[in-house]
Amino acid sequence: MIPVGTDTSKGPMRRLAFKLVLLSEARGAPHGRRQTLWTIAGVVILAILAVALMTVAGPISQYATAQPQNATLVGALLAGFIALLGILVNQIVNTRLARSGAQDDAMAAYLKTIGDLLTDKKLLDHDSATSPVRALARAQTLAVLEQIDQTRKRTLLQFLYEAGLIFRDETIVNLAGANLVGTLLTNAALRNANLSGAKLWLANLKLADLREANLREAKLSVALLKGADLSEANLRQAAVSLSNLRGADLSKAELKGARAFRANLRGANLSRANLSKVTVPWSNLRGANLRGANLWEALLSWSNLREADLREANLGLANLRGANLSGANLRGAFLDGAKGADSKKLAQVAESLQGATMPDGSRYS
Repeated sequence: MIPVGTDTSKGPMRRLAFKLVLLSEARGAPHGRRQTLWTIAGVVILAILAVALMTVAGPISQYATAQPQNATLVGALLAGFIALLGILVNQIVNTRLARSGAQDDAMAAYLKTIGDLLTDKKLLDHDSATSPVRALARAQTLAVLEQIDQTRKRTLLQFLYEAGLIFRDETIVNLAGANLVGTLLTNAALRNANLSGAKLWLANLKLADLREANLREAKLSVALLKGADLSEANLRQAAVSLSNLRGADLSKAELKGARAFRANLRGANLSRANLSKVTVPWSNLRGANLRGANLWEALLSWSNLREADLREANLGLANLRGANLSGANLRGAFLDGAKGADSKKLAQVAESLQGATMPDGSRYS
């Protein structure tokens, strides 16, 4: 229990200790709620099965009446079937509860270990990336992330962030290779966080605040990033294929060498972003804001760029083979050496090419 009158406002370590106590004390409550929920689920399943049996009871009863010599056998079979279903449901509920309890234990042990490292070993004071204390904290973090579910992963990640352990410029716990697959991070506040190299496949980052975050080489394929704020984030060489970034803010983001096959970037804000050598074939960039973006040598073949704002964008040596640029605004854009782009066709479909440097190096007027 937290002592009455504890002052949690003085000093970062005291605030951190307070959070650790809160997380540890909260451990039992969710487990109790989950136990109740699974018990209710078991009762509901049994009730559904009972209704199903009542539905077929009539025909079975008629059969038993018509065949009295089989009545005892039919009754025994029904009773055995009901008993077997009860055992199966009970086994499922108990297995789920045991798994949930094991995850709670893993989280509690992890929080205790990190708490000891923070208070006794002064984890925050270890500046060296090769520090044994840092190495232990990383090893413990990677291990527990393999044992817990997506909801608990969110709790753990938010704790690391609030404890100041995964900031972009002062990273204490390196999450490269961390298993954050499918983590539920909707509306998560992770500005300036370091998630470089983390496994975030299938993660739900809808509306998350990832401004200035380090996501270099992060695995974000098939992730939901709809409406997320990734402005000035570092996504260099990140894998974002098949991800949904519709309406996301990627203004001034670093995306050099990123891979985004069939990504949904419709209406996304990519103004002033560095997209040089990015791979985005067959992607949806309709209505995207790419004003002033650097798309040097970008692979944009067969992508949908209809009505995109490409004013002053650098598309030098970009691959535009099969790309749809109908209604795109290319005013002042640089297209010198762009592959698969026909100057005459561009003049027919683009909204504006005023002042643009065309693929053949000529100036459009």
